[in-house]
Amino acid sequence: MTTYFILDRNSNTWSDSHYPLSSILATPGITEEHILANARTQQRSP
Repeated sequence: MTTYFILDRNSNTWSDSHYPLSSILATPGITEEHILANARTQQRSP
């Protein structure tokens, strides 16, 4: 199953964990201000 990190464009921070898309879509408050990133390709800077 593909999972995703969420980028909040307001605070410019990535979520600490990643979630399946079905879970993200069911989460209240996820809007166009959040960008999803595939967790398998997400590169985190130290």
